Amino acid sequence: MERIGVRELRQNASRYLAQVAADHQPIEITDRGRPVARL
Repeated sequence: MERIGVRELRQNASRYLAQVAADHQPIEITDRGRPVARL
């Protein structure tokens, strides 16, 4: 599972949403290195 930070998600949200929609692999969202959500 790919892990990205909140800042990275904010800057590239549409890219990550398209990636998850295309390959159905979850992405873990982290805040200061701690997991906070899955996409």
